[in-house]
Amino acid sequence: MKRANINVHIEQDGKKYNINKLPKGFIVKEDINLSNLNLNNLPNLSNIIVKGNFDCSHNNLTTLNGAPKEIGGNFDCSWNKLRTLEGAPKKVNGDFNCSCNVLTDIKASPKQIGGDFNCVCNNLTSFAGAIKEIGGKILCHCNEKSPMILKASRYDKQK
Repeated sequence: MKRANINVHIEQDGKKYNINKLPKGFIVKEDINLSNLNLNNLPNLSNIIVKGNFDCSHNNLTTLNGAPKEIGGNFDCSWNKLRTLEGAPKKVNGDFNCSCNVLTDIKASPKQIGGDFNCVCNNLTSFAGAIKEIGGKILCHCNEKSPMILKASRYDKQK
């Protein structure tokens, strides 16, 4: 799959970095906003950490391949065409929002989520997933008329 080559730059420590050429292991101290860019795929950010929020909402993404491996804040991939969460970060310290996509399962969800997991407005047929630890609630729809909010105490880190 061809990676997105977008004209987005990050200014950090007095330097300007092209998002398509970040060095392996790079730590972005601020937010990254890739929303509303009509992206079909993400640039390869899979070897970086974002200390702030990461927003790739309102695009045409079908997978999260290329997403950063860890997010210090919130991760928003809502309003895309995601069929899978493959490529999602392994750890999100804030909320994870994958609402308004076409997901049928959450198998490839992050292992650790510090806040809420929002998967409303999808086509979920299975709620079995890879989430191991969650600090907030799991928000999803069983069907169009029946929203479901779960306190994920079985995953709760404070057990």
